[in-house]
This record gives sequence, C-alpha cells and structure tokens, in this order.
Amino acid sequence: MDGAERTMSYELSEAAAVCSLTKSTVRRAIKTGKVCATKDAHGQWHIEPAELHRVYPPRTEASTNERIRAYLAEIALLRDRIEDLKTLTDEFRVWVRDLTEQRDRAEARAVELDRRLLAYQPPMPALPAPRPRWWRRPSSASAGTSINLARAI
Repeated sequence: MDGAERTMSYELSEAAAVCSLTKSTVRRAIKTGKVCATKDAHGQWHIEPAELHRVYPPRTEASTNERIRAYLAEIALLRDRIEDLKTLTDEFRVWVRDLTEQRDRAEARAVELDRRLLAYQPPMPALPAPRPRWWRRPSSASAGTSINLARAI
C-alpha cells in the first residue's frame, strides 16, 4: 500500500475519532456489514471516508455545538422536572402527615368506644314467671284407663 492510498482511508482509531465513536463500535459496524472496510498485511482495518460517513456523520464543531445545546436543554428540562417532583414530594409528605393524624384520632376514638362498651352493663331484665305447660304427659294411671275405655266401647 503506498502513502497516497493511506491518506485516503482511515484506520480504525482514526475513524472512531472522526465520528466521536469508540473503536469497538466501528469494529462492530464492520463485522455486521454496516460499513465496508479492508484489512492490510499487518491486520489493520482501513475504511474509506465516504463509506464511514455514509453510516456515521463526521464530528464537526457545528454538530458538537448542537449536541451541547441539546444536552443543556435536556439538563434544564430535567432540573425543572426535579423541582416539580420535589414539590410533589412535599405535598405527599403533608398528605401522609394529615392521614397519620386522622388515623391516630380514629384509633383513639375506637379505644374510647371499646372502653365504654366494656364498662356498660345494661340492667338485667326481670324474667317473667314460667307459664304452666298445657301439654304435660298424662300420668301412667290415666293412660291405662284411656286404653281401657277405648276397649270398652
């Protein structure tokens, strides 16, 4: 390979640096066929710039500035979201404190009502006198006479 060919193609590390990628990402793109590359006699990969930039755009100052602006905008958005979540967390803490106080008051009321219920002894009602039973069994003597009467008739 002569020097003119060498300057026209990127080595693996150069290709990674030009596109702000890692060498393993570029190597993976070569292995999966996304990017075509050749190996020289020393086992080094050589990638044509047009082939590399077909898949991965080159890193430029403009693209770097755009990414920085995008990151800053995302950071600002995330900071706003964090502040919203802090406010929401404070509201939930107040809500939990109020619910805890309500629960404690309800438990105290339930304990008081249990104490009153256990202390309350209603007066025992007077039981009515037992009523005479009209369905008493006949005595054995009267049972025998009724049978005898039935035979006699």
